[in-house]
Amino acid sequence: MRNGIDRPRFPARGRGVFNSAVAAAAIGAAWEVGALDHLDQHGKLDIDQFADDHDLDADATRAMFQALAAAGIVERSDVHVLTGPHFTETLRARSLFHWLVQGSGALFAAMPRVLRRANRTGRFYERDAAAIGYACREINARFFDPVFWSVMSGLDFPSPASPTWAAAAANACWRSSGRTPAPPASASTSPPRSWNSPRPN
Repeated sequence: MRNGIDRPRFPARGRGVFNSAVAAAAIGAAWEVGALDHLDQHGKLDIDQFADDHDLDADATRAMFQALAAAGIVERSDVHVLTGPHFTETLRARSLFHWLVQGSGALFAAMPRVLRRANRTGRFYERDAAAIGYACREINARFFDPVFWSVMSGLDFPSPASPTWAAAAANACWRSSGRTPAPPASASTSPPRSWNSPRPN
């Protein structure tokens, strides 16, 4: 108790869940503004300089790195940020976090409403299609393509001569699973026209 006020106790496990929830949002943000790539290339950055170089609010940028530090993704050292013990695995999974929070966060926020049967009519939830598409390009390249092409390489098929062959093979896989054909490759490689936010390459 301090100054007559009984400060609430937050169990360590609860703090971990809370910090992880905030860090999940910070991961997607750090990817978008280029912080994860900068740290991957240089191992260190000056927070205020990075904020100034990317036209970011300095206080908000420090808060983003604090959220990442609380989850062990980065380490703070005075005005600098260094890669933390969980940086490498987070870097690899960053698109999954982006899909989860930036892409689907609105759905999770609406969970109390969408749980009710009376509300589950028509288009009863929304997700950010642009953010999902942005994340899914890297998710596909890092997690699905290697498995797909590993399987394909073991089949007795001729080598693909063009992207059209690859698209046809993908659609064949979708049909064999009982699903509708996948959209053309070009449909998933560029963000929707309605999306005006700058994203890193």
